Parts: sequence; structure tokens; C-alpha cells
Amino acid sequence: MQDLSIVVVARSLDVTPALIHYYIGGRDWLTSGIMNLFYKSLIRKWAEPTGDWEQDVENSAKVLFDHLVAYPGISAYLVLNHRFRVFQLTAFGDQDYGAEVLDQFVGHVRAAGLSESALGSTPNSSMRFVINTAHQATHDLLPADHRQFLEDKLASLDPRRTQNIVYGKVGPLQLNADSLFKEDFHVPPGHPARSRDRGRGRPGNTRLGQAETLSEIDASNGSTARHAFPGLTVHV
Repeated sequence: MQDLSIVVVARSLDVTPALIHYYIGGRDWLTSGIMNLFYKSLIRKWAEPTGDWEQDVENSAKVLFDHLVAYPGISAYLVLNHRFRVFQLTAFGDQDYGAEVLDQFVGHVRAAGLSESALGSTPNSSMRFVINTAHQATHDLLPADHRQFLEDKLASLDPRRTQNIVYGKVGPLQLNADSLFKEDFHVPPGHPARSRDRGRGRPGNTRLGQAETLSEIDASNGSTARHAFPGLTVHV
């Protein structure tokens, strides 16, 4: 995606760039068209609602994560670009599938009872977490991708001078994309978001609002804070 251009496409099709411009309209339309096809194929894989907002959010996020892993060029583009991240250029009655994906994901989060203002930031933070994690998975940016090098390096350290690193050395070596997603994208047991709904007699129905942030994302380097849905806020 980063190297995509009208010239490259024209060369691959053995036609002139002017012809591509005539039919497509420029690089923005080309990029948006690819993103719209990505989201169209994602919609076909979208999980059916279960009626449990927590499970629906996690299922949808996992489908998006797996789809991004299958298309590493898309995940790399989304990490570095905001344009066409969701909304696409459309014409001649074409559907904006990016908008459809966002609407369905926001619908799952809305079912948790978020306020209108919180509903704007929470889905964005959650999807940003998924995008960053998928990017790390497809570009060998996680510790498990470099396990042998790290094991050799850790073995060479003086435990008297680096006792804290040595103490916690095993955990990071096991951190891959799947474990990062599973550990970070959930509401932990005992959290207020899992408190029992007295009216329905099951967990997961506490109304969410704008008080306590459960997880934050450093968008500049893709790092995450553990615990709960990224960006999820709960009224306490």
C-alpha cells in the first residue's frame, strides 16, 4: 500500500498512467478502492451477534485482527495513515463498506450502555489496538519473533547488575500476536464491567460511561496497557 501508485498499477497492467487516471481518478481513489474491497471482504466474515455485548465486541475485533494479519500491507498502511482508515470515496451508488464495519462495531460497543460522548472514543481506541497488534504480528515486532536472539542476550547478562530483567525474562519471550490479543482485549474477572446485572442475573451488563479509563494506547509506538477493552471507560 505504501508503494502503491498510478504508475505502478499502469506498469503492472501494461497500460499508460493516463488510462488509469481516466478510469480511476487518481491515487486517492485507487487507495480508497482497495480499502473498500478490504472492508467488503471483512464484512463477509463478520461474526453473527450473540446478544452478549462483551462477546460480540471481542468476536468482531478478532475477525478484524485476523483479516489484517492476512493483509499485512493494509495493517502497515493503517498504522501510518488516517485517510481512508474508515470512510471511503464512493461513486455511482457504490457502498462504503468501511462505514458499515464501523457501524456494526460501534453497535456492539453501544450495547454496553456507553454514553454518547464515550461512544465516540471507545470504538476508535479499540480498533487502534487491533490495528497496532496486527501490524506487530505481520512485521516481526514482538519478542517471540526474536526469541533466540533474546535468549542468548539474556543468558549473557550479569544477574547481579540486571536482576529485574533476569527476574521477568520468561514472560516477554512468550509474547506473540495471539497471546497479546487474548490477554489485552478482554474485561478481566472482577472488574465493574463484569458486575452482575440484578435485572437479568448475569455478568456483563453494567452501564459504561465516562469516568475511569481502563486501558490506554500509545499510538506513536503501538504499545498497550493491559486490562480490559482498550479505551473502555466505566462509570463508577
